[in-house]
Amino acid sequence: MKDGEDAEGWKWFLELLVEAIPLLKMQHPYNRCRFCYFTVISDRQKGLIQALQQVFPDNHHCFCSVHIARNVEKEVGKKVAKLVHALSATFSKRESDELMAKINAISARGKKYLEGISANQWRSTAWVDDPTLPPRFGIVTTNMSESVNSMVGDARDGSWLECTNDIVRKMMNRICSLREENYGREGVVDKVAEILESRWKNCSNFQVREVVKGGSQFDVFHPSRGASQPETNRLLDVREQTCECGKWQEHGVPCIDAVAYYRLFETQTLQYIMDNHVSEHYKYETVNELLKENIVPVSLDILDQDGVTLPPNRTKRSSGRPRKKGSGNDLVSPMIQTNHPLFVADARREDTTLKHVLQESNLRNNNQLSLTFLEQYITVITIIRFQYYLWIGGSSSNSCSGSNSFGNYSVVET
Repeated sequence: MKDGEDAEGWKWFLELLVEAIPLLKMQHPYNRCRFCYFTVISDRQKGLIQALQQVFPDNHHCFCSVHIARNVEKEVGKKVAKLVHALSATFSKRESDELMAKINAISARGKKYLEGISANQWRSTAWVDDPTLPPRFGIVTTNMSESVNSMVGDARDGSWLECTNDIVRKMMNRICSLREENYGREGVVDKVAEILESRWKNCSNFQVREVVKGGSQFDVFHPSRGASQPETNRLLDVREQTCECGKWQEHGVPCIDAVAYYRLFETQTLQYIMDNHVSEHYKYETVNELLKENIVPVSLDILDQDGVTLPPNRTKRSSGRPRKKGSGNDLVSPMIQTNHPLFVADARREDTTLKHVLQESNLRNNNQLSLTFLEQYITVITIIRFQYYLWIGGSSSNSCSGSNSFGNYSVVET
């Protein structure tokens, strides 16, 4: 971003993002949630925090546990930092208290530092205390974003137009590959099915007791399995689909207590549980619907020169990764206005930023600039990050399974 990642720069980016993807502000489908559907996870960059409060005031904002751990390491050392992720991920208050006691024994200052970070922005125990918080689906880091950044990393070496085009091409290949891999499959995705099978086997000796006759709450008792797993019990609400363990409402998949209820009290089969009690997000039918349509590509050859837009004047060095030096011949030739809804600028200069191009084009075209190209690649990256990697993961390969290659060209189905 121009002039660094300050609050103003982030605000500009987020406003463009919500203009391209209005659904980011959609209401949450769960009535119990007091925030919008999409949750933001960040590295706690101060400018970004300020901008999010202005542009996305109704979306919950969480912090990456890895970045918190790195900050803790700088403050008090590695011993405390190693415990941060476990503290973030656990739903057990007992385990959380034990971790905090260990941290305090190592460094009281480290404990005070962690307690100064709002719990409902990074510690899973807060989701047990407050059911109005939107589920994070087990995501407590920004690792998926880092994976996508790595996948499209080479694109940053060119001009903004070349960069955008390269990202779109890679995402098209990725969608095509995943679509071919999962086409025709049905039911719960493999990873979730394996988790449910394990829970089914391990709950056979649980006891399920109705709290109020005809009510929705049940007490689920776990017998002891040795010193490492003492006996315990949890309260389950089958109407609200919540459990004191926190996992049911967090993931949208029945936790071991819910599986015990359906198996032992309702006498349902494992297959029935998979078909009727697992969120649609975790089914291949949803995956295939998500991947059904690919990005509509834009050929750079149909764009003409502009001759109007000038490169921006930088007032200070931008933060973030430094640009690699390269030959001017590697950059895209100057482009400009055509009948296509995207308007582009002189891309010969490496410092021609997307922000400047959009601003100049808006002025020239009475604010009628279409964000089609920007919308395409941001939308796909957002959806792939938020949903597909969550559901079934998969290889980060950019090759297209089943595509036809002719020399240095490849054919990708849209």
